[in-house]
Amino acid sequence: MLPFLYVKETGFMGITFKDFGFYLIDEKYLKYLHDIDEEVRYDEYRNYDKKPFLGILVMMDSYTYFIPLTSAKTKHIRWKNVDKTHYLIYEIIDKKDRNPRDIVREYSDTKYLKILSALDIKKMVPVPEGVYEKKNFDQETDLKYKNLLQKEYSFCLKIKKGIIEKAENLYKQQKDTSVVFKYYCDFTKLEKACDEYEG
Repeated sequence: MLPFLYVKETGFMGITFKDFGFYLIDEKYLKYLHDIDEEVRYDEYRNYDKKPFLGILVMMDSYTYFIPLTSAKTKHIRWKNVDKTHYLIYEIIDKKDRNPRDIVREYSDTKYLKILSALDIKKMVPVPEGVYEKKNFDQETDLKYKNLLQKEYSFCLKIKKGIIEKAENLYKQQKDTSVVFKYYCDFTKLEKACDEYEG
């Protein structure tokens, strides 16, 4: 099983959050979607038990969608903090506290903006009932990883409204125009695959 983020709050145009939190998604289902649309985030060499798939769960019309939360990467330094397709999840740290493995960029003379992860809305995928379960932070034995999850979760709580507005706009644009931009998941194709999934 792999994690994701889930919130119950009325959104716009039928898009809502349900039970905000991180969720695990079945690896077999992610591979199934990736075989249909290569833009779906899936890595056959990744150990999903140790590094689970994280994301936010929202309702799009009649579909349950997961918005993936991906680990910080060097390429994210060039990304804006907020864009129509993503949010960077970050914290501000003292320069003296930087770990050599941290992904950072300048914030001030004494501070870095440390990127924790990225919420990639254009990579959201529909998920059927029965292939996901909520991640319980209290059961996480790796304290460093647990602390990271809690930071990411707290950050996402603060931007709930923005997440749902961006997801709505991106989803509606693709559905209305039938144009699937480069590096975006094809929502219509994936919804058909979701409907046909037999587990």
